[in-house]
Amino acid sequence: MNYGEQFVEIYNKKFASICLNAKTQFESYYNTNYSFVKVEKVLIKQLVEEIDKLLKSNNLEREIYETCDRIIRGSRNHYTSEVTLSLINDEIYEIFDQFTSKSKEKVNYEEFIYVFANRKAIYDYFSFLEKNKEELTKIFDNQKIGNFFNVVKANNELYKLNDLKKEPQKKDSQKIDPKNKVIQKKKVSVYHLTQNEKMILLHVLLHEFKDSGLHSLSTEYFRVLSLTSECLTEQDVQKANTNHTKYNYFYKGVNASDKPSFEKSIMIDEILKKIETVKNIEKFKRALVRYKNSK
Repeated sequence: MNYGEQFVEIYNKKFASICLNAKTQFESYYNTNYSFVKVEKVLIKQLVEEIDKLLKSNNLEREIYETCDRIIRGSRNHYTSEVTLSLINDEIYEIFDQFTSKSKEKVNYEEFIYVFANRKAIYDYFSFLEKNKEELTKIFDNQKIGNFFNVVKANNELYKLNDLKKEPQKKDSQKIDPKNKVIQKKKVSVYHLTQNEKMILLHVLLHEFKDSGLHSLSTEYFRVLSLTSECLTEQDVQKANTNHTKYNYFYKGVNASDKPSFEKSIMIDEILKKIETVKNIEKFKRALVRYKNSK
């Protein structure tokens, strides 16, 4: 078994166990005066204690686990199949090697994988509770919460629980101006790009893409400009050089962020993931990757 397979097996076993226990425990409190929040705190306390014991077993800093978790979530577009397996065998191993080469503690990768997989399963369960707290409270009050702790299984991938929140509709959201009661439409990016991410795309288009020898006007320029449309308005005209957030991201790219270098790389990974379905901008995507590697 390779490390990626080992990680997925440990994670899935732990995650399924957590969800089964949660289902049993929540249902056992139906006929008490405990609210969902009260029961949630009882169960979380047990898992937090378990995490503390896990971390003490190898004495590695929490930072390595937090960094690796961000990579698991933010670098999934690096592979087309068996994504988690590949991340564990390649990129997570690289981070582990960087951290442990500087550490006095001698921890082998297999020991790290065991702790990391269990820790991540617990934190992903916490994330599910936090994202769905309102919905879970209603379901708990109706004594039907057990129906929503059934894991969704996937071959060679991490198990998960279905998010109970409804997916936001892709139609333009509407906002009413209280002064004139005129309905204004707020544009929503089909690719879910944020304003700052659009500014980063413009920065790379102007400062990195031109160095590729493809700086003559091309369809790729048009497509990328289309992606970033609506991020600039007339109201922005006087805001250059005023520490305005959008301008800073236009001028500096990801360097406008005060995050460390590895997190800036993850910012680019997030953008790449969002635009991976956009066709005929492959040269620009390669420029984005070069830009990421220069950080």
